[in-house]
Amino acid sequence: ARALELGGVVPFRLCTIYDDADHVREMLEGERASLRAALDRVRGMAEWGVKGYLTDVPAPEPATAASGTAWLERKREDRAAAERAQEVAEHRMATIHARLAEHAAAATLSRPQDRRLSGHEGEMLLNASYLVEKARAADFGAVVEALGREHEPHGVRLELTGPWAAYHFVGSEG
Repeated sequence: ARALELGGVVPFRLCTIYDDADHVREMLEGERASLRAALDRVRGMAEWGVKGYLTDVPAPEPATAASGTAWLERKREDRAAAERAQEVAEHRMATIHARLAEHAAAATLSRPQDRRLSGHEGEMLLNASYLVEKARAADFGAVVEALGREHEPHGVRLELTGPWAAYHFVGSEG
């Protein structure tokens, strides 16, 4: 965090280990061009994370019917309604991502995290990272807040995290 305050940061992969200072110098010399390009790309920037959760997922009413055929039809209807609701929620999150990407120099999507591992409430449908100019960070935060208010009545909660070093934007894929 302190290094990020001072300037551009190119984070290393997790568990990057060098035996000694000579190996570090050797790597820095060998990777000079790619490191310089990465630093140029992230200078004046920070990564912001936005997670989108679907928090208002109505549970279907238990299927009850007078006959087995009616019960099966009700189960089919419940499944179809749940699939439609999921499609609508995914479309809503894609729209949010597109709007946020308009306010960033770059954007990327990661797989949503399983709530059993992360402990979050609701179903995570958006797990995105945005490369944002530090000078525009407050504006980006305001857009996230406005989108959160706009979509809250539809059971969507947005969470903004950061600023982070540009982990998602410094690799060879850039």
